[in-house]
Amino acid sequence: MLILLAVALIVIPALTYYGTTALFFQTSKDVATGKKPPTIPYLVPGVFHTFSIAFEGAPKLFARLLNEYGGFAPFTVKVGLKSFVVLRDPKHVRRAAKASEVSFQSSTATREENKPVAFLVNAEGQKNGSPHRLPIEKYLTGASLTSLCELYASKLSSNMNDKMFQTDSWTQIEDFWSFFQQVLTRCSIETLFGSAIFRQYPGFTKDYWKYQDAAEGHGLHMPYPLEPKEHEEHLEKLLAGVEKWFKTNHSGSEFAKIGSGDPDWDEHKGSKFIQESDDGIARVSSERERAMALFKIILSSNENLVPSAIWSMIEILRKPELAEHLTDVVYKQGSSKAGGYNIENITALPLVKSLQREISRLRIAREMTYHCNRQNVPLDTHYTLPAGSIGIAFSQDIALDAKSWAKARPRTVEKPLEVFWAERFLIPGKQKARSLVETGEFSLEGLEALEPAFGGHQDTVLSNEYLEAMQTATLAVLLKEWEIQLCDPEAVDEAMPLLREKAFGAVRPQEGIAVRIRKQAWDTGGEDGGQILLRWKGNPGFVQTLARLGLLEVYGKEWLREGIMWAEVQRCAIVAEGADEVGVAGLEDQQEAERIIAGLRWIGVFSGDKANVVQGNILDILCARLEIIMSFGPGERDLVMLQHKFVVEWEDGSQETFTSTFELFGDSHGYSAMA
Repeated sequence: MLILLAVALIVIPALTYYGTTALFFQTSKDVATGKKPPTIPYLVPGVFHTFSIAFEGAPKLFARLLNEYGGFAPFTVKVGLKSFVVLRDPKHVRRAAKASEVSFQSSTATREENKPVAFLVNAEGQKNGSPHRLPIEKYLTGASLTSLCELYASKLSSNMNDKMFQTDSWTQIEDFWSFFQQVLTRCSIETLFGSAIFRQYPGFTKDYWKYQDAAEGHGLHMPYPLEPKEHEEHLEKLLAGVEKWFKTNHSGSEFAKIGSGDPDWDEHKGSKFIQESDDGIARVSSERERAMALFKIILSSNENLVPSAIWSMIEILRKPELAEHLTDVVYKQGSSKAGGYNIENITALPLVKSLQREISRLRIAREMTYHCNRQNVPLDTHYTLPAGSIGIAFSQDIALDAKSWAKARPRTVEKPLEVFWAERFLIPGKQKARSLVETGEFSLEGLEALEPAFGGHQDTVLSNEYLEAMQTATLAVLLKEWEIQLCDPEAVDEAMPLLREKAFGAVRPQEGIAVRIRKQAWDTGGEDGGQILLRWKGNPGFVQTLARLGLLEVYGKEWLREGIMWAEVQRCAIVAEGADEVGVAGLEDQQEAERIIAGLRWIGVFSGDKANVVQGNILDILCARLEIIMSFGPGERDLVMLQHKFVVEWEDGSQETFTSTFELFGDSHGYSAMA
């Protein structure tokens, strides 16, 4: 009996594989019209390819099948009761997309994550039959998007400055990917959700990427036993963190502060986009659904933005001439605001748009699913996508289809599709003499069928416009404020990921990429220099003059009343004899006196402006005045610099000076560096 069972276990799979192989090739060669795509050979009837997916993982299995059977596409892969029809021809993909509900799923999504968030995607939710409108799209375009970009740039600049990189020495980062993955994710989340979420959940960023790594390749709604438990554990932990955040900061029914006079960002409540979104979500969903919807925003804002931005920097650094050109572009496009960037203008530049599409084409590998629920969909004269099946295509597979690219636009294959070429989507114009970077007009004309290869789809929550602008903001900050160099360019070439190894999922370097970083030296003589306030050698004399004038008096004065002018305050408070301006300064050095008097005029001590009477004493009135005239303007921030020098004398009598410099930028949308 055992022998017969053993024979059956060997013979049945062998016969099944032989029979399904013969049927596969027979169907492929059949010239009949409207036929169903052939099914890839399998070993066990009823189980089909389930064991293969469980053993290899979906990304590697589909990659292997593309390599072995790609020439026979479209073909079918069966996982339990589900049938995936692999599409490779761009025309087939377009027809499947038009005829079915397109589901661009995250490569790391589960059933619950992919539950339609209608009130975010369609800006409309419904509860008890009553529609509730959420006009959140306004925050992802125009002036509101510009404000979010400036906020993100400020967060990124501040975060990098916290690392205390120096201007006169290099700091080596051993793993460029891991370092910036943490930095960019934190800045992206903080821009939308505020900084309080990290005080409540300090390990959010690390846990988020643990979740992403554990969930890779499980976004196809596989049978439950194939979904990893570790993935679910990380998800539950993150959802609990999001739920704790909104219960603390978005409690009640009137938590959203989105009026015209309210700030665009709050460290506790987050951006107006999140406040208004969550206000609508809370009205139509349970706490669990609310946490999932907000987490979906976090997924959408990071899973493509972070790898795209990091790969953009890596590829730019691999080409020094491109890095030099783009750095020059960022400087020339610099905003007139101190520390600002014209993100909108930079994003619109043809080379930047081409670079972003090329990164998406070569370094982002996503799967695209097309659900055919109602009726058969004709793909061409020979093949039909059966009702009930799921069409599936892979962006990187289309990205490397040289035949289709050459047919669509021969220019795009002038350089192999396997290598990065920032100018691939440009129509060349007149080149500048000795320029190593091509210029021209950005165009996608003729490439419409190939759009899935370079991100030509609408993000399910956040707009492509938002993601592209944030990617540009990342490049602008890093190129303008820091010098970054590859430590070993040849080692980087060896670390590039192998193409076609995975059909979809995270694309990362095979090994850590080491870089060195230092701050760009500021040139305050240029038009982009910031407004810098330093303690100068005459500061004590100026403070002494304020004291001599009685303007630092902390005791109440009966004569202080509402409506009193500054000139009168000065005359009443003065304790020195003689109220003329030179006498007020009380200094024999005429040049020093003129400087101090100029400062007093700037403060308004001699003016007819009305004083803001606070607390009934002069010092508080002066502070109220200074608070007005010394407040930061839009986009401005402070800079704190501390430097210590230590002279060390060694045993042999020699001396050496060590310098320690602390440099910290404030946040133009948050705390100052002095806080």
